[in-house]
Parts: sequence; C-alpha cells; structure tokens
Amino acid sequence: MRAAIRAAPFIGPYAEKPLNANGVNIEGVAVDGDRIYFGFRGPSVDGKAFILSAAIDGLFGIKPVDAKVYALPLGTTTGIRDLARVEGGLLVLSGSVNEQDIKPAVYLWNPSSGALKKFGDLGGTPAGAKAETLLVLGEDPQRYRVLVMYDGPANGGPMEYWLPRE
Repeated sequence: MRAAIRAAPFIGPYAEKPLNANGVNIEGVAVDGDRIYFGFRGPSVDGKAFILSAAIDGLFGIKPVDAKVYALPLGTTTGIRDLARVEGGLLVLSGSVNEQDIKPAVYLWNPSSGALKKFGDLGGTPAGAKAETLLVLGEDPQRYRVLVMYDGPANGGPMEYWLPRE
C-alpha cells in the first residue's frame, strides 16, 4: 500500500512528509463491496482533499491493488477526518488539516458518479474541538442519523446530527 500512495497522483509527492508540512495522513476508512476507501486528512492541495481506493484482495496480494485517487473540493487546508458507508455512497467528515480555524462539515460522495453534496457545517461544535469520528446510527428515505465525536472535549463530546437526504 505504501508504494501505491507514493505513486498516486496528487498525494505521492507528500507521502514522506510530516502532517505539519502538509504530509500524508490517513484518518478515514470505509469498505464498499470489494473496495476499501482511505480518506486523507493531509495533504490538502489547491483546495482539494483526497480519497484513495484499492481492491481489498489487492491488499493481500491475491489480485492487483488497482489503486484510484479521487480529489474532492472541500476547501483550503481542509482534509478528511472520517468516512462512513451509507446507501448512495460515502459520508465524508471534513475538518482542518492541522490547527486551522475550519468548521467541520459532512458531505455525501458517490464514488461511481463523483457527485459531491455538502449537507452543511456542523453546528454546536465545542470551542477548540476537532471533529474526529463519524458513526452512522441510522438512515431512512428522508435523512441520515449520525454521531460525531470530537478531539478535545471530555469523552469525545459526542453530538448527534440529522442530515437530510434531499
């Protein structure tokens, strides 16, 4: 996998750099069918954050890795903090790469079509906290119910959100 990251478009040049120098840092992981998706907190390049997908069997040497990189326009110095599989694609939790003052947000990304929909910034984020974890609690035809946990507040400062599907 390390070789796939170093050879990947956009993220390869940042593979051996530390996070505080906009280096590669994987924070989100989700599985969809026979592929695994890795969300990168860093690097952030030209307002884009990155997801690398690979064939699961490729990680175990059974088949080729078949790595693909996707650039998501999330904003300057904004990275991916977590990923979660839902019907219709992957929920993407975004936040700052390092110590930037960026409000966390949730998006729905469809790997097949490339469509990216922003649900909005997360209200009620505790002061100085960074969104770290996104857990899907439920989904129905109208909305997704998610739990977001934060780095900083006691016990992760869990907050529940309802995200409208339309």
